Amino acid sequence: MLPFTYISLLLLLLDFAPSTGQDLALYGLDARRSQILHLSPNTGDILNQFSSPVLCRPEGACGLAFSGYSLFFVDATDPDRLIYEFAPDGTAIWHSFPAPGAKVDGLAFADGALLALSFDEDRIYHVDTFAGEVLQQVDSSVDLVGGLAAGGGIFYASQIRPPMVYALDALSGAVVQEISVARTLPMGLAVLGQRLFVGDYTGQRILEFSLTTGAEVGQVAGAVGRFSGLAAGSAQAFAPYVLQINPVAENLTADGHVELVVRAGIYDTNGRLLHTNNHTQILFDVAGSSQQTVQVTAGEAEVVLTLDPGTEVVVEARVPGLASAFMTQRIVAPATRIELHFTENVFGLIKVEAVLFDGTGGPAFEDTSSISFSVSRGLAAVIGPQVVSAREGRAQTWIQPQGRDSDLVIAVQVRSFTHSAGFRVSAFADSPVAESGGLVVSVERVGARDELPPAPPTDIQARNLQDQVEIRWTLSADDAALVWFAYGDRRVRQWGVYGYRVYRSRDGTFYEEIGRVGPGVDRYFDRTRQIDGTYRYKVLAEDQDNWREVVILPGTSEDMRRTVMIGSAVGVDAEGAPIYGLFDEDLDVDLDDFFLFADHFGRQLGEQAFDRLFDLDKSGAVDFADFFLLADHFGQQAVSR
Repeated sequence: MLPFTYISLLLLLLDFAPSTGQDLALYGLDARRSQILHLSPNTGDILNQFSSPVLCRPEGACGLAFSGYSLFFVDATDPDRLIYEFAPDGTAIWHSFPAPGAKVDGLAFADGALLALSFDEDRIYHVDTFAGEVLQQVDSSVDLVGGLAAGGGIFYASQIRPPMVYALDALSGAVVQEISVARTLPMGLAVLGQRLFVGDYTGQRILEFSLTTGAEVGQVAGAVGRFSGLAAGSAQAFAPYVLQINPVAENLTADGHVELVVRAGIYDTNGRLLHTNNHTQILFDVAGSSQQTVQVTAGEAEVVLTLDPGTEVVVEARVPGLASAFMTQRIVAPATRIELHFTENVFGLIKVEAVLFDGTGGPAFEDTSSISFSVSRGLAAVIGPQVVSAREGRAQTWIQPQGRDSDLVIAVQVRSFTHSAGFRVSAFADSPVAESGGLVVSVERVGARDELPPAPPTDIQARNLQDQVEIRWTLSADDAALVWFAYGDRRVRQWGVYGYRVYRSRDGTFYEEIGRVGPGVDRYFDRTRQIDGTYRYKVLAEDQDNWREVVILPGTSEDMRRTVMIGSAVGVDAEGAPIYGLFDEDLDVDLDDFFLFADHFGRQLGEQAFDRLFDLDKSGAVDFADFFLLADHFGQQAVSR
């Protein structure tokens, strides 16, 4: 094989793949006008300018940071005490979350971390940008006010009297260098390599210093303003955020129209909704209809569209700077009533069939809505698909009860309404049909039965650890709780959760139980040797009389988090070490694999063409991190997958 190096592969990738926009950028926040200037760090040319997401007050207690794909803004006098994340061209706010400390006036971004300087505490916080959680903090012995920058394991923070920039050890906060910035009011800092940029608030200029010598080397021409914040970095091709749109409900109006309720929100690459965000505006666009712009609340925006039955609509959700999300929905005369029928086979499995009827009383043949099945009471699990699209007015799945003499209640939901029916597994017969919105249970009841099922575990996550799969979840809200229930004329109490059952499905087949753990345990390791395929996991909470699981819609972020792909692009060498980049059928990482990778380079989660196979580090994007994993193993040979 030809001896390819990192550089030759990288040059080939850059020539093959679309441009990724790896340009150096410098931003300056002019507090006098509350304007952000996008500058060329080399020429000082103003490339763009736009207003800050909220007003930066003239006193200039504002900070700015650049992650490479977004800008962050904070104002120490903001009564809401928030940090705003927004598109680097200022066209949209993407996220907002609480600022640490009461007086944060400096921000910086380095090594994938957001840093925040609180001037009344002389403290630098390391902040998780998902929800504003403080991950760690560094205290300084010097008075810090104004600017903050970071790079190479060093924090740079300014002091205004006397004007000074301190280089601080990122771990201890100890001063390792002092850079005099005399005759300035240093309110903003930024670092690019060995270049330190200082925003002089009173001089209305940006100065450049050498980090190597500490000497002033020049001024950024063309940059004029009362700069209270600076930010710099290398521009990246895309943001690690995904816009998602989903139908919530279809409601039939009195005049025969259908109200389609649609909800959209921004998610990170781990599938988590940016729930602290209350500032993004999402534009909903229906082809041939008017547009609506809605501001998110707790991370989501909701819109109600009035449509005619029988039409098919494509709804687009747009936020500038992010890939649009699309949803296609056929509006039909929706089902208003459901009948449930049960059939037990010789293996003890129960087929549950839902039959849909529309408002006229006839079969709802055109309603292809997704129908979710769940066991709301009793000892049973849905082992077939939990969410099924109706076909010709019908949908079905399979349920596995725990033995016989089990008193069950099965619930089905279509759009916004739920129907339920109950039966006993022994002496099996069809239960009466549930009335609209009602609940029908079997005539025979089980004495001393706990009719309060435990809350289901949530946030199920599966992670491939090469020789095993780790499944984690958030414990049931009833874990470790005591629950009271009726026993004749007495009241009896028992633990809310007895334990958890873990199920697995391969490539869409039926779920099978693979393990059980006790209460208080939030993880399980699937050590079964598995062949290549896509595996989904689910977890049920159980008490004495009930099992309960959360309903997860296919294709959602919750579904992705509980799914793993085994063996796809990763093999092992003779010593058992992993070999990354096996995209074709053979066992060596060669140019065939590289060109397949290059075809998908730059794709990210949410795009139709995104393929998880090429996302080697599972970050939600096929990017340079995946390229370096491929390059590390280029030319190597695996013995197996």
